[in-house]
Amino acid sequence: MSCHDTRQLMPNFLAGHLTTDELRQFEAHVESCPECRAELAQLEAVWTALGDLPEREPGPELRSRFYAMLEEEKRRLAAADKLKWTKRLEGWIGIDD
Repeated sequence: MSCHDTRQLMPNFLAGHLTTDELRQFEAHVESCPECRAELAQLEAVWTALGDLPEREPGPELRSRFYAMLEEEKRRLAAADKLKWTKRLEGWIGIDD
């Protein structure tokens, strides 16, 4: 396994998502490669720190902002549909701009 392959697998290794064969090759390479071992140690420290961050909950205003945005999108789509309908009508009766 190359250093490039090993680096690509580091996140999956830390998440525990390597197959048995991938894990064997990964561990063998890391054991024999000081550069990959150092990079894995750094990534593992970041991975652990990220896991310690508290999960943020959405604020109470999220729901109202979402529904306001949804209503605006509905209005925009309705206006676009009306415009399409009038353009089609103009085409049928032969009105050009």
